[in-house]
Amino acid sequence: MQNENLDITEQKKPASRMKYLQLVDYINSLIEDGTLQIGDQIPSLNQLQTQLRMSKETLLKGLNYLLEMGVIEAIYRKGYFVKKVSINHSYHVFLLLDKMNVMREQIYRSIFKSLKDVGDIDIYFHHHNYKVFEKLIKENLGNYTHYIIATFLKEDVTDVLNLIPAEKRIIIDYNQQGLSGNYSCIYQDYGYDIYCSLLQLQDRLKKYEKLILIARPEAIHAQQVIDGFLHYCVKSELPYSIESNVEEKNFRRVTLIYYIFIQDNRSRSLPHHLKICRNDSNASFQYFFYSCVIIRNQTYFLT
Repeated sequence: MQNENLDITEQKKPASRMKYLQLVDYINSLIEDGTLQIGDQIPSLNQLQTQLRMSKETLLKGLNYLLEMGVIEAIYRKGYFVKKVSINHSYHVFLLLDKMNVMREQIYRSIFKSLKDVGDIDIYFHHHNYKVFEKLIKENLGNYTHYIIATFLKEDVTDVLNLIPAEKRIIIDYNQQGLSGNYSCIYQDYGYDIYCSLLQLQDRLKKYEKLILIARPEAIHAQQVIDGFLHYCVKSELPYSIESNVEEKNFRRVTLIYYIFIQDNRSRSLPHHLKICRNDSNASFQYFFYSCVIIRNQTYFLT
């Protein structure tokens, strides 16, 4: 509700602070002393402009700062309302993941550990659903200081991601192409990773007659892994094949084969594949976990 008796002329503005931060200090002081409670409507833009003698541009800059910090929220055609009572942290982070698994949990815990004393994190999941992905981003534009996002969608999400200012955009795990501006990106290079992994194992691979890559087509990163696999096999002049599934009828007991799997959350389980492999006493198998990370920070790359 709106505090009808609020006298916004009572607070003094420190002259040394930038004007938009004077507004931030003012609103924050009203929250801290209990004049404004969670859910209360703050003074209107016109009221603030009249009483504080600031331009609308300055007031909007201050209100946007409070929005990014999660202190207030904007409700369409109603105004701004108090959302939380503290502004002690410097960062308010929007974390959007595709799903929760062991790797994603490690990412979350690492971010939380780094920011626990200086920032707040709100976590969301899109579950590979484009409409959910788009809705979550559009509804939260302007509400956070930084946006950390893992994509992994079949659809092109470039236009949606470009709605986020580049300096606030951090892409993780998958290198989304076509994004504008100088943004940060930490991602896995699946093709390079499998190529280097096979290169390190090449002495052990000499005993095998054939390399087989099991690549489920629905895996988002499958093509990158296939490209790296093909690059190694062609360069090493090794017989190979690429399959989309593992079937017992395709196994020959007299053949030594090295199996490489791409596991996807929608594919058949790894234990199913390994059980079939173990039925062939002459077959060896290896499951690769792709952990090669490349950091893209603004306009340069580190490996």
